[in-house]
Amino acid sequence: LEIRGMGNVIGAEQSGHVAAIGLHMYTKLLAQAVEQLKGLRTQQSRNGNGHRVSSDDGGSEVSDDGGAAAEALYEPIRSEVYLNLDDRIPREYIEDLAQRLAVYQQVAWARSFKDLDEIKSELRDRYGPVPRNFDYTVAAARIRLLAREAGVDSVRVNGGRATLTLSDPVGDAKPMLQRTLGPNASIGDKTVRIAIDQDDDPEEWIDEIEANLELIQGFRQRVMALLAR
Repeated sequence: LEIRGMGNVIGAEQSGHVAAIGLHMYTKLLAQAVEQLKGLRTQQSRNGNGHRVSSDDGGSEVSDDGGAAAEALYEPIRSEVYLNLDDRIPREYIEDLAQRLAVYQQVAWARSFKDLDEIKSELRDRYGPVPRNFDYTVAAARIRLLAREAGVDSVRVNGGRATLTLSDPVGDAKPMLQRTLGPNASIGDKTVRIAIDQDDDPEEWIDEIEANLELIQGFRQRVMALLAR
């Protein structure tokens, strides 16, 4: 298990909990538990010499900037994405619950489009043609990656629009961002609302969301360059 000390996270003992509360809520609660454990470990480290933390085998591990970078590399992307689509892997495609959860975890921890393509290719080789539902799972992961680079905390699709919540206020740069995104976008202080037609093929408005995130990323880079002068 990637998360040490959490017990039988994806085994049969936990499958009843997943079935009872749903995968989304289960993984959310699991993530909260992990964050609490991280907080305890950080506090324990600070109470010591700040350089070593206890390991599971009773030894010690050096905690330095390299360790922090490695930990960040293996954390799920934090941006929240809700596409209002059924992106669950069908049981008919992967019958075993543990295997389905393992695939969800692989997707959540992917760091590039290439990683996601390799996951799809592996599933195709192992289980056959990938169902449309999983295409939506991958689409959400792609958007999550783009959102991170664009400084977007969340992307939510509902009511014929996609609402993007920005990490930082736009401030006086709002007119510049409006020109960048065009008339189809409504710009608030920390939100961007993009009109979409949810009756269209989802791939079309998913592509539109991705395109806007790339534009926001470019806008953010230009603003940062101006501030650095």
